[in-house]
Amino acid sequence: PGTLTSSIATVGCNLQCKYCHNPSLAKNDSSLPRYKLEEITTFLAYRKNILDGVTISGGEPTTQPDLFFLAKEIRKLDFQIKLDTNGFQPQIIASLLKDNLIDYISIDIKTSEDKYYQLTKVNNKFSKILETISIIKDYDIEYELRTTCIPEYVTLEDLKKIKKGVGHTKKYYLQQFVNSTPLLDTEMQNIKPYSEIELKNFLEFVKTFSDVCE
Repeated sequence: PGTLTSSIATVGCNLQCKYCHNPSLAKNDSSLPRYKLEEITTFLAYRKNILDGVTISGGEPTTQPDLFFLAKEIRKLDFQIKLDTNGFQPQIIASLLKDNLIDYISIDIKTSEDKYYQLTKVNNKFSKILETISIIKDYDIEYELRTTCIPEYVTLEDLKKIKKGVGHTKKYYLQQFVNSTPLLDTEMQNIKPYSEIELKNFLEFVKTFSDVCE
């Protein structure tokens, strides 16, 4: 936040969220353009006087074996690094933080623990996300949590369960569910997004356990 960044999207993901609006990235579509590291660093070096940082997103970046090498090359150019992650690889996050390769982390919390498999079609332990959050808090770097509010899958009760798990947090962003773009599960496009009033009600609740909620 407050910085001008370039974004790098990695392919593949360890979740298959039904509402994913980047299905080609999640499925590692062979038609996606690929870039060599030299192309990326040349692009960034040319913009050193314009950009402040780089966001590494996806897909899920922590599934990439070359993530550390990429981050180190970006660091050599003196850019700040933001990482977007689903939080299911706490040890990868810990190693990146230990090597001072991240300045800001954004964690997507899809829903409450009870509904994770229903929404992501993958059996992962919610405790991994909580471990990641704990590690981030220990390192005291800037971070945010965020949830896309999908009717049926994210309700006030789900947010209450999330609160119980994550405890007090610094920043929490609530995102509107968008059904007008291609989604991983096309049936999700039949779900009507929450109204602005409903989202504001969620916001008021999240403010009870987050310093900032927008």
